[in-house]
Amino acid sequence: MRLDDALATVLQVPSVFQSDERRRAELRADILAASVRKGRFVRASGSVGRALIDPDAFSAYPTVLRRTAALLADLLPVGVDRLAGRLGAGALLATALSLHTGLPAAVVGVSRRSPRPCLAGELHPGERVALVEAVTHSGSAAARGIEEIRTLGAHPLLTLAVVDRGARAAETLAEAGNALRALFTINDTDDPDDTPDDTPDDTAPDHR
Repeated sequence: MRLDDALATVLQVPSVFQSDERRRAELRADILAASVRKGRFVRASGSVGRALIDPDAFSAYPTVLRRTAALLADLLPVGVDRLAGRLGAGALLATALSLHTGLPAAVVGVSRRSPRPCLAGELHPGERVALVEAVTHSGSAAARGIEEIRTLGAHPLLTLAVVDRGARAAETLAEAGNALRALFTINDTDDPDDTPDDTPDDTAPDHR
């Protein structure tokens, strides 16, 4: 076989690697299949939605966590010293991202027994931290996480979200001196037959 024929044959073999676009599309579909909850859901603001994306549901699947971490890693800027997640799905995602990138992770939250935020793991003064969130909507819950990180002496560099609902999260976090980078944006105005049209804000599970 001539060299040019051999090269032509090799080029005709399908690649075993998926494109980034395909990986993202499949992950998005799997997240929605695992986590969409239909019904009537009332936010703390009083607005009502017909569907929500339950972060506790999709973060329970190891294959989803692994693929989510791989894609979230592409959104991390240079200079991040540590990852942080709030108690719940955010902590699971931060741990998965920590395993993928090698960056250390911490879990932050609020204890009723102390006015200071509680901390699992280490968080050192001056460290540049990426807060990892499952779903953002108004951004109020992520803003609390940012404040908790600051109270502990570190610098919250940005917030990474798996899904942003296209409400005010970006604006809320900007007002808090933070930036939002989301893997997927699924707006409230999307077709409810295709994607959910609402996510509760500060109702359980607390992810906005």
